[in-house]
Amino acid sequence: MRDFRTLLIAKAFREIPAETFNRVLGELTADEWPPLVYEVVVPEAGPWEGFRDAAYPQFARYVKTKRIDPEDPRGVVVSAFLGNRCFLLEAPAFVDILCEMDSLNASALHFRVLQWLL
Repeated sequence: MRDFRTLLIAKAFREIPAETFNRVLGELTADEWPPLVYEVVVPEAGPWEGFRDAAYPQFARYVKTKRIDPEDPRGVVVSAFLGNRCFLLEAPAFVDILCEMDSLNASALHFRVLQWLL
């Protein structure tokens, strides 16, 4: 099984020093595309299951409260802090990591999200 941190880094559209996050966020939101941002801390060590169980249910609930489909969260940016780096991902890529790590097809993802939203 691939390490989820490697997948996260590979799927990021931008990598920045963590201390520049607020400035970069200001640049992103100043454009015509004002993204909704979900921030998550990625542990430098530990199993996938611990990160998954801490990050994804909260992500699903958060975007649902913003009236965004948790299974297809277009327009959301995930800022994943790993050590002193921040990786910016389109939220659909963040969901893709879950699907890849847990071998979920669309139906299984739907069932998992429904469990989290209960």
